[in-house]
Amino acid sequence: ALFIQHHCEEVAKRDYFHSDVEAYCASMTYERYQERLGEEPIGETNIIRLKGSFDKAVQRFGKEFAEEYGWAAPSIGIRKPKFFDLEKNVGIDRFRPYYKMASYNVHAGPKGAFFKLGLLAETQLLLAGPSNFGLADPGLNTAFSLGHVSSALISLYPTMDSILAIKIMLALATEAADSFVEVQHEIERQEMLK
Repeated sequence: ALFIQHHCEEVAKRDYFHSDVEAYCASMTYERYQERLGEEPIGETNIIRLKGSFDKAVQRFGKEFAEEYGWAAPSIGIRKPKFFDLEKNVGIDRFRPYYKMASYNVHAGPKGAFFKLGLLAETQLLLAGPSNFGLADPGLNTAFSLGHVSSALISLYPTMDSILAIKIMLALATEAADSFVEVQHEIERQEMLK
């Protein structure tokens, strides 16, 4: 959202038409595995239609448009941009460590086997069930992300009311972030007393 806001209407248009690229690529993946999944094929007529839309989009926007983030390529001058390149372009790449930390508990890997966001300290224990610990970072980052995305959308048609709404949302995001940190510290203090 911030990338599109920063680069304006042409990028929004390219992002919109990139759905034709994604639909065709998804259909090719589906077709590759549909038999093994026990699913019905998409059908030749649908494949031809999807391929036609894909070809038309690539012809309209250029060869790099066929790539995963090809819609953003001309705006940042990278032929095969990755999501990180979009983050960097709008100055939010500094939040990547928080994303990686949150990913440890979701995606398989050696770090995720030992690092548990919901535990107070690294331990040999496994976390079984919900935890009210470890919500500060995800909570405050979610609050700020929602504030920034909402601000990007509201600012499409700026008025005095929308500018005021943006300021209020960002103030509420800051208040929510402070509350998450305060609760985290209180949980830590209570655990230290045990």
